[in-house]
Amino acid sequence: MISSASLTIRSEVEQRSPSAGTRAYFQARTRNKLYDFVLRRFLAEKRNGLTKAVLARRIGRKPEAITRLLGAPGNWTIDTVCDLLLGISGEELLPDARSPLDGPIRNITAVDQATMARVRNHTDAPKTSSTIPIFSSVPVSVFYAHP
Repeated sequence: MISSASLTIRSEVEQRSPSAGTRAYFQARTRNKLYDFVLRRFLAEKRNGLTKAVLARRIGRKPEAITRLLGAPGNWTIDTVCDLLLGISGEELLPDARSPLDGPIRNITAVDQATMARVRNHTDAPKTSSTIPIFSSVPVSVFYAHP
């Protein structure tokens, strides 16, 4: 079942007029994808002996800066991504883009569906719901229980 929120995001993308919320959602997705890409490269080179200290020396940064950068997705600059990739694997990022409309429409995973079924069948079911973005192609509705 496709939620009304997913139809809204889909129509916003199709019409090339994304709302601030939709833009924030895709910005977060892009940051996470880029972070995952760079981190996978680092972990592959780590198996070959690369350390954060070595990477820091290679790109002229302090080791604690590398720890921070590789610790969680951040609002990296293009220059930071370039430095990290060159220092990690001697690679250059070659951008590619595709429409989120080309992929399958996903809403809730099987685990989430089982959880939601338990929530719906519970005697003190949640009183409200809210739609939040989960890093798939559309947001999912999550129920919040009030204490």
